[in-house]
Parts: sequence; C-alpha cells; structure tokens
Amino acid sequence: MIPELILVLASAALVEDQPPVNGADDLPLDVPPVPVRVPTPDYPRNAIRRELSGRTVACFTVDKRGRVRNPQVVQSSNDLFSKPTLKAVRKASFKPARRGNDSVAANYCRTFRFSLEQR
Repeated sequence: MIPELILVLASAALVEDQPPVNGADDLPLDVPPVPVRVPTPDYPRNAIRRELSGRTVACFTVDKRGRVRNPQVVQSSNDLFSKPTLKAVRKASFKPARRGNDSVAANYCRTFRFSLEQR
C-alpha cells in the first residue's frame, strides 16, 4: 500500500495596499509613494507545520528617497507571521511621495495574507 502524498503549498501575498493621502507631516500629497519592489514574506516553517494561515498589516514611513523607515506590524493574526513580514518590508523600495516638485516622506500600510493550500 502506498501512503497518500499531500502537497501543501504555502504562500504569502500582498492583499491590499493602503496608500496615504497625507504626508508624514499630515499635509496633503499630490502623488502618493509608488511601490517599486516589495518582496513577498517567507512563510514561517513553524506555521506550515501547525497548518496556520493568517494575515498581517505592516505600517511604515517611506522617506524622501523612497526607503522604508520605522516598519511595524500593527495587526497580526499570529505572531509567527510578524517577523517575516517585517523582514520583507524592510527590503522594500518605493518612488517617494510628491508634493509639488518636492519628494516628501509619507506613512504607508500594506496587508499581507499567508495561506496554505493542500493538493
């Protein structure tokens, strides 16, 4: 008898962007930051073993050069997902927000979904 083989696909994906309408100084933006590169978070092995799915929301500041500053996970369905979310967000880059001809810092939030699919 051959044991049944179950393939588990684990994926983390961006669910939703929440681009800002105001800069970090709370003044309106003409153009919000535009994502250039946002890596997908790694799925924690411990979460795969425990068959956990979940969601995180990370908020951070995109500075005048498009770099991520002060990232924080503000919501997480399970703490196992927080560290890989922060690791991915720290590697992200953006075209900075603009007000007139000037690049300005802006606060930004992204939601990530971690899901398991059995095949």
